[in-house]
Amino acid sequence: MRRAEHHSRALQTVVVAVVVAALAFAIALATFLPANRDTLRVNLNSIGTSAAEGLTLARGDDESRLTRNFYDVELELLRDDLAHVTTNLTHARPLPELRGHFAEATALAGSASGALRALATPGASAESVIAGQATLGSIKARVDSLKQELER
Repeated sequence: MRRAEHHSRALQTVVVAVVVAALAFAIALATFLPANRDTLRVNLNSIGTSAAEGLTLARGDDESRLTRNFYDVELELLRDDLAHVTTNLTHARPLPELRGHFAEATALAGSASGALRALATPGASAESVIAGQATLGSIKARVDSLKQELER
């Protein structure tokens, strides 16, 4: 029994060490290497996913299929994700030819966060909710367009 516990602890220690080393390596890469197309693509994917999920939540709320608590928590999680993306994009050191794309992605993340905030406002007018949904739809479309541009 003790041998199994010792083996389990040793394995846990190795896993933790590998995770810590991977995080240190990722931080070092982010600090010293300029942000490239892959970095931008990852952040654009997060923005697009958050916008699409926000639209799905809004539609579910329109159909009264969601509890208010679930709806509010999910929108808060999406806004937190967008805040993280905005921080990543703001602190990135993009390659010179990608600076405009990074700036646009930062603006899109901020707009998406604002649209999600409008959807989360209790008692928001129908016009405000519709505007928030339209904003999220246009952000999703622009993100898809930017990702296609990066493929060229």
